[in-house]
Amino acid sequence: MSRWLTGGLGVGLPTAFNLLVPGIAQVVPYMSFHLALPVVAWVSRSLLVSWAAVLVSALAGNVVSTASVGRLTLSPPASGAALAFVLIQAAFTLAIVLLRTRMEERELLLGQVRGERDRLLSLFAHAPFAVATHRGPRLVYDFVSPGVQRLAQRPLLGRPMREVFPDLEGQGLLERIERVYWTGEPLVLSEQRVRYRRENGREEEIYLDGTYTPLRDARGQVEGVLACAVDVTARVQARQQLERSEQQLRRLSEAGLLGIAEFRGDIIVGANRRLLEMLGYPPDAGVPEGGINWRAMTPPEFAGADRMVADMRASGRSSPFEKEFIRPDGRRIWILGGSAVVDPETFSGVAFVLDVTAQKEAERALQEAHQFEQRLLGIVSHDLRNPLASIRLGVDLLARSTVSEHQLRTVTRMVRSAERMHQLVAGLLDLTRLRTGQQMPISREVSNMHLLVERAVEEVSVADPGRITVTGHGDGTGEWDDVRVGQALGNLLGNALQHSPGGSSVKVEVFGGSERVEVSIHNGGTPIPAEQQEGLFEPFRRGVNPGALDGSVGLGLYIAWHVARAHGGTIEVSSSAEAGTTFRMTLPKWASSPALPAQREVG
Repeated sequence: MSRWLTGGLGVGLPTAFNLLVPGIAQVVPYMSFHLALPVVAWVSRSLLVSWAAVLVSALAGNVVSTASVGRLTLSPPASGAALAFVLIQAAFTLAIVLLRTRMEERELLLGQVRGERDRLLSLFAHAPFAVATHRGPRLVYDFVSPGVQRLAQRPLLGRPMREVFPDLEGQGLLERIERVYWTGEPLVLSEQRVRYRRENGREEEIYLDGTYTPLRDARGQVEGVLACAVDVTARVQARQQLERSEQQLRRLSEAGLLGIAEFRGDIIVGANRRLLEMLGYPPDAGVPEGGINWRAMTPPEFAGADRMVADMRASGRSSPFEKEFIRPDGRRIWILGGSAVVDPETFSGVAFVLDVTAQKEAERALQEAHQFEQRLLGIVSHDLRNPLASIRLGVDLLARSTVSEHQLRTVTRMVRSAERMHQLVAGLLDLTRLRTGQQMPISREVSNMHLLVERAVEEVSVADPGRITVTGHGDGTGEWDDVRVGQALGNLLGNALQHSPGGSSVKVEVFGGSERVEVSIHNGGTPIPAEQQEGLFEPFRRGVNPGALDGSVGLGLYIAWHVARAHGGTIEVSSSAEAGTTFRMTLPKWASSPALPAQREVG
């Protein structure tokens, strides 16, 4: 409804009332106008509308008088009354309009204050710091931001500070905050350590940066404290860790083990004593004027320098690297180092260097010895094959010819010796092949593990008959290299016969499953010490009984293990004084079967 419409209704209704009910109007003249105009002023909230209504009312109620018969007559005495009415009513209406306007301005101001308060609370709710206000000498919490609640993790509102944090007693912080209230002097905290217990009983230590400011009333009296704090625990812990790292680095540098260099581009501009010693410079003289050009000290054949620099420019650091330097005296050294870029614009940073020249020389000597060993084994085993073949052929001819019984025994011993020599040469050839990184060659064909075990038992029982018992279970069919598997079984059986008491039994069990087959060989006697079991399958390991003599060089178990791995299988050993010693060889049945995981690594 518009202001003018409001004014019209406010004047029109009383006028109609006076015209229609003249008796009442004579009893209470102008009363309806007197009551209607303040309502017009209050609703319209406009001086213009209100004064216009006053003027119209005066004219309608005083200038035009209503007679008892409804005849309109001009009443001269009404002019003075109308003027008085206008003045009185104008003053009264003005007061009402001003009151309503002031009330609206107050409501508008209160709405703005509420909006600002809501924005401030929203800011506190999402701010990374904690804000709280305390009231009264007991510092009762009357406002708490979510940051404070997350930090405290306990009820706060309406509770005094000492009641909320009794575990802060004796740390001095409560007294300092209370001093802000009593003295009116603000408090600034920097990395204040606070120890308190969570509600779950866990003790925690945090660090705070904060300010505590007195809150004053209209008379300037302190009525509370405003607290603003930030949890800087992560920053303090990171700085402490950095300080510990720097201290450790300083001790390491002073210990003389690690060379430390500051570089700018290709120039070393700073170095500790150890690095100067490595590079062939007097340690007490410091870095020479103009620095040390590390690229000029790099051998021409070292092709990784440019790649290393490119990686450092891209990632700001280098992976650990090995590098060779040529010192001013011509000596070459090897270093193990790592670098980090501090200023990418100038490509400056720090590098840590360890002298590994002795290790490199030892590795080179070991590699040369290994290569010599492989060549020697290859030459010996290869050159022995032809003479050994001739010996075996001659012994076979003698065994077939007509000889005496005494000569036959001699020839039989020669056959066995030649066979052992053949196995030794074959083992050396396998060792040479495996040590050079080649896989043991196998040729799979359908076979039966029960038959392979019986054949191996028959061969090893010639020299020591009657000691081996065999039991079989399940289907033993599979795809294997018969010769290699027979070789592995012979080595395992020979090992069991050799390391068990004379005349004792060696038990062999074969278990055939759907996907794999297992051969278990058990013997009694002295158990294998636990510390020797880990390296039992390494070459040249001869775990023989004290005083035992044989012609082995310790390759039997090594060859057997590699035969099993070539088939995707494993060999495991268990040994104790109570249960004896058992070797278990497990092989997948088919070439398509998944390989079994190796439980150990053998060189």
